[in-house]
Amino acid sequence: MRLFDLDGYFAVSDVSGDVRLRLGERSILWATLKPRRLELDDLAPLFGGTPQTGPDEAASARQQRRATRQTQQAGIFTDVKWSLKRLRRMDADVVYRADNVQVEDIPMTSLKLNLTLPEVARSTWLGST
Repeated sequence: MRLFDLDGYFAVSDVSGDVRLRLGERSILWATLKPRRLELDDLAPLFGGTPQTGPDEAASARQQRRATRQTQQAGIFTDVKWSLKRLRRMDADVVYRADNVQVEDIPMTSLKLNLTLPEVARSTWLGST
C-alpha cells in the first residue's frame, strides 16, 4: 500500500507526507511525515500517555478516563507496557519532523523523531513490494 502526499489530521495536529506499507509474514512500514503544526500532547497516546483533556482539546471519553487515572499516579512517565512481541514481528523506517511545536511548560519549538526497527536496514524505500 502506498499513500503519497498524505494530508490529514490526528486530534488537533495536522500531518502530511508519504507512507508505504508492505504487509506479509514480516510487515514493513516506511514513512516520512511532516506536520505543519504539532500539539505535542497529540503524540502522547503513541507512547502510552493521554492528550490534554480540556474543553478545547480532542480527547475521547476513554482518553479522558485514562488521563484522570494518570494524574493520580506519581512520576511523569506512563506505566503502560509495550508489546515487544508485536514490535518484533515488523520492521519500520519512520521519520517524523515538526518545525512548529506547540507545548506547555517545555522550551521546545521543533521535534524530530526517527524510528528504525531492525530488518528494514536490509531493504530500501524503493525495495521490492
